[in-house]
Order: sequence, then structure tokens, then C-alpha cells
Amino acid sequence: MKLIIGLGNPGAKYVATRHNAGFYAIDYLAHHFNIDMDKNKFKGIFGEGKVEGKKVLLLKPLTYMNLSGESLIACMDFYKISSDDIMVVYDDTAFPTGVIKMKRTGSAGGHNGIKNIIEHIRTQDFPRTRIGIGLKPAQYLLADYVLSKFTDEDIENIKKRMPDFKEAVTTFIKEDVEIAMNRLNAL
Repeated sequence: MKLIIGLGNPGAKYVATRHNAGFYAIDYLAHHFNIDMDKNKFKGIFGEGKVEGKKVLLLKPLTYMNLSGESLIACMDFYKISSDDIMVVYDDTAFPTGVIKMKRTGSAGGHNGIKNIIEHIRTQDFPRTRIGIGLKPAQYLLADYVLSKFTDEDIENIKKRMPDFKEAVTTFIKEDVEIAMNRLNAL
């Protein structure tokens, strides 16, 4: 069983903001894996299904970004999922928009949602996928930039990479994070 969690902020005012790249990715997976995101569980919007014969859980926390760990730990505890079997998907200002990179482990790197997850699950050893949302322009405060809306070009750049992301997640589900990471990061 694998749990894929996408980070973001709930509510209409945050739709299409850079910080909600993780939510967008989960919506894409739900559509392409035919998983209904129709349950309100674990302080989030939740769905479950099968991919390549394996049980897959998808989760979008409704706790706001900086409290994402509350939702994740509730789901992990309920299903007895280890940190090796989760994939956290979130925005990253270190990459140009549309660049998607997978890691097996790492620090929070200044991302408050990841920091909260590390606090709740008590390890930084968990797979994660970072979606580039563009380098922060000098005139922006970080909080203002991540809460700004994507441009049409940004959205197209992310959409172009979603099939590669889906293939990498499928590889993570049926094989291994190292194989998935090597394939995705080579593109």
C-alpha cells in the first residue's frame, strides 16, 4: 500500500496558486488513476483505489500548508503505513516552473509544510516529489510569491510534465522509489 499526499491550502482563494502545486498533482493522479477523491477523512480530502494491482491512497490535507503533518500522521497511523511507503508532493521555489524532481529523503529546506510533516512523523526519511514553481523574483516576499497565481505559461509548463510525474509515481507504487527517482530526475 502506498500513500501519495499533495500539499496545498484549501479554499477557492488558493486555487491555481503556486503553493497548491501538490493539490494539482493529486487531482491529476486521481483523474488518471480513476480514484474518486470523495471522502472527508484524516483532516483532508481522501480517496483510495488500485494502481497496477496495488492499493493506493491519495490525500489532500485541509489543515492548511503549515499543519499538513496532522493530516498525514492521522492517515499513516490508521493504515499502519511506514514513512517509506508515502510520497509527499509539494511546491519548490528552487526550480523553474514545471521542473519536477523526486528525492528519497532530505531536510525541510525551509518549506513549512515539510517541516510540520517531519515534526509529526518524527523522521525526514520519506520520499518526496518537488514541483518547481519558479524562482522567487527579488521584489517578492516568499509568502506573497507562493500565494500568487500561476501564469498561463506556468500552468502549461506544469501540465507538460504531469505524464512523466504520473509514470514516476506508478513506478514508485509497483517497484521502488530509487527506480522512480532515477527515471524522473533523468528527464
